[in-house]
Amino acid sequence: MEKEAFFLIRTDLAAEFAANATHEGVTITHRNLPYPVTDVRILTEDAAKRIGKPCGRYFTVEELNFAAPMENFEHSISVISALLRELMPKGVKCALIVGLGNRDITPDALGPQAVKQVLVTRHIGTDIPGMNELCSTAAIAPGVLGQTGIEIADLVQALCRQILPDLLIVVDALAAAQKERLCTSLQLSDTGIVPGSGVMNHRHALDERTLGIPVIAVGVPTVIALEDSPKRFVTPREVDLCIEHSAKFIGQIINTALHPSLSLSELLAFTG
Repeated sequence: MEKEAFFLIRTDLAAEFAANATHEGVTITHRNLPYPVTDVRILTEDAAKRIGKPCGRYFTVEELNFAAPMENFEHSISVISALLRELMPKGVKCALIVGLGNRDITPDALGPQAVKQVLVTRHIGTDIPGMNELCSTAAIAPGVLGQTGIEIADLVQALCRQILPDLLIVVDALAAAQKERLCTSLQLSDTGIVPGSGVMNHRHALDERTLGIPVIAVGVPTVIALEDSPKRFVTPREVDLCIEHSAKFIGQIINTALHPSLSLSELLAFTG
């Protein structure tokens, strides 16, 4: 019964789905940066099957508050972008950033809003002074299957064949199991993502196996399943503010990680 209950947890957060993991192949460590960070590593396929999540590394940053503007914004960006760089492969020259979700549904609009904050440079010629110091970046918010009739995985695969990025960064709203984590946590992982998995609407995976390049997923939990009706989800009253603030925060985390030669003030000047 314990194993069955474990699999019924509706969450995308490693800090929740691995909290009670006692089997071999899983390590859990904690940091304070000064935000508490849970560092989960799923090391073996056996452990991945038991937990129901792919092998890889997951950072869950906790005790944030996206319902209000971020305090110590510059320092927080610096600290958390360093976690993102830990997950990135070395020598990234070209990156594609994809914002998943439905821009017309507020709790699902994190991805589309975050890519608006991303500094895109792929269209700028390298003959401009200083451009050779920047990563070539492209960003897209492709909508959802019900809007386009196109599977996101098919669209991203086509873009990757055309753009040939070294890295894909995917931003998406997540589901949590504990209401206290809604809009107060941020997760980064190097395992890719299965869009919609947290709300039982699984689409095709975006990961290194399917795309042939490293895939980093970034997200904030914005919904939680009702205990008496696990197919129904609720979201915080102030979710519009949470999306606004977390999207700006994630955008600048990505910018800082991909363009370390620019200061945050310069990045904000470019992206607004």
